[in-house]
Amino acid sequence: MCFRHIHATIVESEVQNVLATNIAHVVDIAKEKAQYDTEVKNVLSDKYILAWIMSRVTEEFRGRL
Repeated sequence: MCFRHIHATIVESEVQNVLATNIAHVVDIAKEKAQYDTEVKNVLSDKYILAWIMSRVTEEFRGRL
């Protein structure tokens, strides 16, 4: 086995490890985003919280609370 083949094999292995790590990181971020989205939906489903936000953000609801 020549040096170039050994070097290419090592580099390929390192690239695969980096790709696997990056893919795992992307999956973790996607899970965290999905969990965050679910929690935001839960908060905004509370009509009192949503009314408070709407009364401070939109002109037509301003001052109603």
